[in-house]
Amino acid sequence: MINMQKYIISLTILFSIFAGTIHGQSKKAFLEAADNAFSTGNYYAALIYYNEVLAFDEKDPVIILKTAESARLFDSYALAAQRYSYLIDSLEIVYDSTSLFYAGEMNQRLGKFDKAVEYYDLYLSQYGKVGDYLSKRAKKEKESSTWASSNSKEPDANITLERLTSTVNSEYSDFSAIKYDDKLYFSSQRFLESKPLLKPARLLSKIMLDAEGKIQPIDADFNKRELSVANACFNPDKSRIYYTVCNYINDHDLRCDLHWSKVNADGSFGEEQALPAPINMANYTTTQPAFTIDPVTGNEVIYFVSDRPGGKGKLDIWFAVYDKKLGFSNPVNLRDINSAENDISPFFHQQTGTLYFSTEGRTGFGGYDIFASPLNAGNFGIPHIMSMPLNSSYHDVYFKLNDEGTDAYFSSNREGAMYVDNLLQSCCYDVYKADMVPLVIDLNALTFDKNTGLDLNGATVRLIDQLTGKLVSEITSEKSNEHKFMLDKGVSYLIIAQKDGYVSDTINFSTHTIKKSEQVVRKLFLSTDKVALDAFTFDANTKLSLSGVKVTVEDLTDPENALLVKVNEEGNEFTFQLERNKTYRISATRIGYGGVTENIDTRGISGKISKNLYLPKTDINRLLPLALYFDNDEPDPDSKSTATNKVFGDLLSDYMHRKPEYMEKYGMGVKGKEKGESIDRMESFFEGDVRGGYDRFSLFMDELIKALGEGQKIDMTIRGYASPRYDDRYNLVLGQRRINSVRNDMMRYKNGALASYLINKNLIITEISYGEELSPVDVDDNINDERGSIYSLKASKERKVEVISVKLK
Repeated sequence: MINMQKYIISLTILFSIFAGTIHGQSKKAFLEAADNAFSTGNYYAALIYYNEVLAFDEKDPVIILKTAESARLFDSYALAAQRYSYLIDSLEIVYDSTSLFYAGEMNQRLGKFDKAVEYYDLYLSQYGKVGDYLSKRAKKEKESSTWASSNSKEPDANITLERLTSTVNSEYSDFSAIKYDDKLYFSSQRFLESKPLLKPARLLSKIMLDAEGKIQPIDADFNKRELSVANACFNPDKSRIYYTVCNYINDHDLRCDLHWSKVNADGSFGEEQALPAPINMANYTTTQPAFTIDPVTGNEVIYFVSDRPGGKGKLDIWFAVYDKKLGFSNPVNLRDINSAENDISPFFHQQTGTLYFSTEGRTGFGGYDIFASPLNAGNFGIPHIMSMPLNSSYHDVYFKLNDEGTDAYFSSNREGAMYVDNLLQSCCYDVYKADMVPLVIDLNALTFDKNTGLDLNGATVRLIDQLTGKLVSEITSEKSNEHKFMLDKGVSYLIIAQKDGYVSDTINFSTHTIKKSEQVVRKLFLSTDKVALDAFTFDANTKLSLSGVKVTVEDLTDPENALLVKVNEEGNEFTFQLERNKTYRISATRIGYGGVTENIDTRGISGKISKNLYLPKTDINRLLPLALYFDNDEPDPDSKSTATNKVFGDLLSDYMHRKPEYMEKYGMGVKGKEKGESIDRMESFFEGDVRGGYDRFSLFMDELIKALGEGQKIDMTIRGYASPRYDDRYNLVLGQRRINSVRNDMMRYKNGALASYLINKNLIITEISYGEELSPVDVDDNINDERGSIYSLKASKERKVEVISVKLK
């Protein structure tokens, strides 16, 4: 939880503390009280007393600057701007260089963008230094102010804002509102410590519930302590509530961790648990949880905010995957989203696959602005800013959209929010509701092979603002020829499609004349000199065309290349562009059919290759082929036996724990961008192939249990492989041991549900160990080169067991 306050106290408390000591006192007494308050972060009290000091000399430049600083830090923007302006423009005194910068910032907050640009220019011309932090910020905020001056004139007429009632909003900060089951949950800092260690008592936040107009803290033990609790969210099936718990680390700063509690059947909350490391990290803040579901794996994904090492700036947005068997994965920094400044309050809208968040680090209207980034083919697009009036020149945070996309809640300290002090017009965050009839302009840029006219997957489409020449967004779609963008109104774009080995294509497109929401399709055609593979799928029994097939092409020459995957729901034709002088493996799968696999050699080939794929009908083979991956020389290192007592599931868990070691050693000896890419590829292998392979194997065993329970007799084929690090004979035995560990896993699965079928031979497993026989020739077999022969991606992908096929009798 970001600290939503500037340590505020009421005038009554303020004067009850200080009135007896300085009432009727001298300028020195007021100044001492003001300096003491400022030093402890009590900027409200400091501002009051500096104003008293000014009564003795209203043109004292030192005190005018201190009132400006106190007002700025208390978010009293209008007063701060007025004091900076009086000091700089009227008294013509600028002995503190930062006053020019902050004069610009305060005018920017007030929406006086042209005036802000003037002050930023003055700062840069007099005090700007190359690489200096404030100089970088001044350049960025000048750019934002110039942009905002042009883009703030016409707020979106399709959005209507409503500040929630005073029963929800208070004179303190109210924030992080979201609706669950027609109940509004939000967080509020309207509470004081009951047993304060410091005087005056510090503010605490609690999670509130608005149920049919009745507002009260939620009834939970975790919400009743002398701690700040906020940012409630539920996991997708609402079986758990997640939230932030924060401790004061000094007079006004907080450090936070994430906690969760079970939601009982009667709606009550169970015992609290802190999230484990590495989600929470000692001595760093972890806050603002948000959940979604990975549509591919079905696993929960948590987004959160943290200032931990490894980020791009201050507070960054991170994510981790929650697997019911293996727990939380290591957090991953959203580097494409985060900036050098604070990036906070993530919210993932499942229905549109869009991440909403607030940031100080991008060109916008000022302060925290709300941005959106669509998730496409596993990658987030370049974030685009939400329009006014959702955004303002003030801070706009905690945007949360309903499923239908028709209304949202967010918090802002914009003009019109309740003030803790109406005279100073400062603080605090109020909850707003936005009713939206959005103007949605969706562009789908389709890429095609110019020679064949067929879909071209794996292309990158870049969206360029013609006016500024800046990159707006970029999408690479490996598994489709679609590239979906959200466009802004009133912008002329260049749409550029590129792919290695192809000549690019560019078209122009403008949204200036679009008046209503619509979906726009534009086609781009790229030419190439590659080999075209035409594949056709058929029912093996009837020999008729078979639609709904998934066809995958794997590059055997360079296994690190991404798989080429297509699904044709309406026909049986597939076209792929292959590189010359390589070998590939093509596989076809469909629900209700067994998979088929063939090898393709493009050496000496030009033009086209045609391949017919005949799929035998079955229900289980839709999950095949699948691969299970092993650690080096596992199971039972150095053993000469073909048998083992080890169980694959246990071996997998041990292997996953070695992921950091593999990532580190695979990245050794590699520098720069290539090093980061190597580490990312190894991370993807462990999460997608190693962990994901076992998830798919579990689904496969469930299908076996179902089919065997229906009286089927089944023959299945399993192949064992090894990397070429040891001699041929040893690797053949090792491949057999690996098969044996998979059989042991099947014997143990779900309390032995498959064991009886294996024993009575209703389930027969044909085991084939190839050892290193089929390993590509470029897999390192040098036993002295551990990085190449153990920790490389190529070697890792050869240590496996493949379930190839299933036949029903």
